[in-house]
Amino acid sequence: MNQFSINSLVNALRRGLSVFRPACRALLTPQAVVLEPGDKSAPLVRRLDATGLPLELQFTQAMAVLLQMLDQAGVQGQRLHLLVSDDWTRPALLALPNPSASETAVETLLARHYRGVYGDLMDAWQWCWDLQGIQLVAVAWPKVGLDALRAGLAVRFCTLASARSLGLALASQLSVESDVCWVLVNAPTSATLLRLQGSALQHWCVLAHPIGDVQSMPVQLAREALRRSDSCRSVVIIDCNASNTSALLLQNLLIAGWVARVCADSTFANMWGWRLQQLGHPAAPA
Repeated sequence: MNQFSINSLVNALRRGLSVFRPACRALLTPQAVVLEPGDKSAPLVRRLDATGLPLELQFTQAMAVLLQMLDQAGVQGQRLHLLVSDDWTRPALLALPNPSASETAVETLLARHYRGVYGDLMDAWQWCWDLQGIQLVAVAWPKVGLDALRAGLAVRFCTLASARSLGLALASQLSVESDVCWVLVNAPTSATLLRLQGSALQHWCVLAHPIGDVQSMPVQLAREALRRSDSCRSVVIIDCNASNTSALLLQNLLIAGWVARVCADSTFANMWGWRLQQLGHPAAPA
């Protein structure tokens, strides 16, 4: 066996042993990168200022900061669970007529969809997908940042155990009284709108908005409902906004005729992603 083969075997063994070590967790947003190393040490927080930068560059710089933080925490040979701000998320929710469609057919469908929505801007993005019955759930993130993460983890003998949209992860924690509702995840520079029926996801979109802008949300929500010919007027607000705009947002929705409520923080008491996003608030101690 040559030296190259031995090194490859050793590296594969190191990555394989990651399942026996505590996993680390990270949250990436335009405002901060937060890392929980997994060794019971305190989380690390690095503030970011992405003002005026293109989304792709924001994402790449956040990934570079994350890799630096992994080194600062001495992370080697561990699994990484990652949550990504919806600012960098391009979701897709499509009906798949043939549940037994090949991967090639699914990729073709997604390429047609994303090209139709974003055009050539999708050249710098990469998507992944999951099939839930006849429903195709996909998410796209900037490719350069993803490639940098994969390469950086490989050098550190780490594996990416999971990567999820923050908005979708938060919505999945809800236990709503009604069978049917809208969910509005209000973040500093984006808003995520999801339509749930029981545990089924029926609609998912991400809207960019200026910091603290809650005036337009009733209009945006009504527009998405109209697109679906949807009569549901129930909405649950998840407030990830450090400027505490939930009271005004709730008031505006109630005035517009929505049956709205703000989800209590206690709903996410056992969710590590919520804990990390609270630490990532500008007002939180670093």
